[in-house]
Amino acid sequence: MDRRPPADQQPPPVAAVESDQTIAMLRRRLALREQELSALFDAVPGIMYRCRLNADWTMDRMSVDCEPLLGYPASDFIGNAVRCFASVIHPGDRLRVSTEIRAAVGRGERYDIEYRLIHADGSVRWVRDAGTLLQQVSGECEVLIGVISDITPRVTAEDALVRSEALFRALFRLSPIGMCLNDLDTGGFLEVNDALVATTGYQPEELIGRPYDCLTPAEYAAQDRQQLETMRRHRRFGPYRKECLRKDGSRFPVVITGLLMRDKAGRRLVWSVIDDRSSSPP
Repeated sequence: MDRRPPADQQPPPVAAVESDQTIAMLRRRLALREQELSALFDAVPGIMYRCRLNADWTMDRMSVDCEPLLGYPASDFIGNAVRCFASVIHPGDRLRVSTEIRAAVGRGERYDIEYRLIHADGSVRWVRDAGTLLQQVSGECEVLIGVISDITPRVTAEDALVRSEALFRALFRLSPIGMCLNDLDTGGFLEVNDALVATTGYQPEELIGRPYDCLTPAEYAAQDRQQLETMRRHRRFGPYRKECLRKDGSRFPVVITGLLMRDKAGRRLVWSVIDDRSSSPP
C-alpha cells in the first residue's frame, strides 16, 4: 500500500526550495544595489546620468538635483517625458557633442568634453561631460553613464582673463610711456613697447635678451640694486629718478616704477614703466 501523502500535501522538492531562496536573495541584493545606485546618483556633485546613445540622449536615470544647472526637474528628461536632453544642449554645440562622444565610443575610450547648456531661464551654462559606454548586452541599445559638472565660473574667469590680457597688450603696445618686461633672475629684456624703443633708439630685437643695465649708467648701479631689493621684499619698487642711456650714448632722465610677478612656469618677472622726463622741468 502507498503510504505517501497526496501530491498536494507533499513538501516541495529540495531543488525548488533552494531555487526560490536564491531568487529571493537575488531580489534583495538587487533592491539593495538599486538603493546604493540611487544614493550614488544623488550624492555625486553635478549631474550623474545613464542615457541612451541616440539623437535625443534619452535619459534612463538622472540625478534629482539637476535644477540648479538646467532649470528643469530630472523627471522631465527621463524617457523624454517632457523634453529630451539634446534640446538643452546649445545649438552651436550639438553636432560637436554628438561627433566627439560617438568617436570616443567607437574607439573604445571614455569621453571628456566641454560644451554649453541652455538653462530654462535662457542663460548659458558651461559644463564638462565625462563618461563611458556601459558593457552592452547583445541586442540592447547602447547606454552611456557619466557625470556633468558645472564649469561656468571657471570658463567665465578664463574669458575675463583673456579679455584683460588683450586689453593689457593693447595698452602696452600703444602706451606713450616706455614699458618693458624683464626676467628678474637674468635681468634680460623679454618684451619692450614701441615708446621705449623710440626713446632709446634701439630696435626691439637689439634689446630682447640683453640685461636691463645696458640702459643704465654705471653710477646708478647701487641705486638699482637697492630698488631690486625693495621689490623682492614688497613686490614693487619706485617711483624713483635716474638716467638711462640711449643707443648713441646720450642720456635722458626717467622716473621708473615696477612690479614683481610670476608667469605660469614660476619665473619671476618684472614689469617696469620707464617715464621719459626729458621735456619735463627739473
